[in-house]
Amino acid sequence: MTFFSRPHNPGAIFSFITSTFFMFKKAIFLALLLCAVKADAGRINPPVWFEVGSRKIERNEIQVMITAHIASGWRIYSTEKYSFGPIPTTIQFLPATGYQLIGPLKSVKPIIEYEDSYQKNLGYFTGTVTFTQRIRRSSNAGPIKVKIGYMALNDHICLSPENVTLSVPTGSENR
Repeated sequence: MTFFSRPHNPGAIFSFITSTFFMFKKAIFLALLLCAVKADAGRINPPVWFEVGSRKIERNEIQVMITAHIASGWRIYSTEKYSFGPIPTTIQFLPATGYQLIGPLKSVKPIIEYEDSYQKNLGYFTGTVTFTQRIRRSSNAGPIKVKIGYMALNDHICLSPENVTLSVPTGSENR
C-alpha cells in the first residue's frame, strides 16, 4: 500500500511557487521602500541657506547681495562682534585680483533682545536678510568668492558654527 496514491497536480504546484515568489518580491520591494523613506526622514534640512548675486551699479562697480534664508523659528547672530560667547555672522571677501571693496558691508538693523544665557542684549536676524557690498572691478578682475560664517540657533538648540564659501556671479553684464 502506498501513502501517495493520489497523483500530484503540477499546475497547483506551479501556482503555489509563483504566488510565493511574487509575495517575496512584494515584501522585498516594501522593505526597500521603507528603508528609502527612513533614510530620507533622517536627512536634516539646514535651517539657514545662502544665495549670492550681483548687479551693475556703474561702469566698473557692482553691488554684491548675499541673502540669508533663515527657517521659521531659527535665527543667526548679527555681524556685531562680542567680547563674549556668541559667534557673530561674518562675511569675508576672499583675496582675488582686480577688485576693491567700496565702503562697509551693509544690512538691515538686527533685532535686539535680551538673551538669558549671556545675560546681555544681543542682535540677531530672522526670516530673510540681505547683506550688500559695493565693489569696484577692473577689466581683468578674477572671480569673486565670499566666505560666510554663522551660527544658527532656535529656542532649544544652538548648532555648531558653519562656514560656507560661495562664488559671486558677476557675468559680462556687470563688467
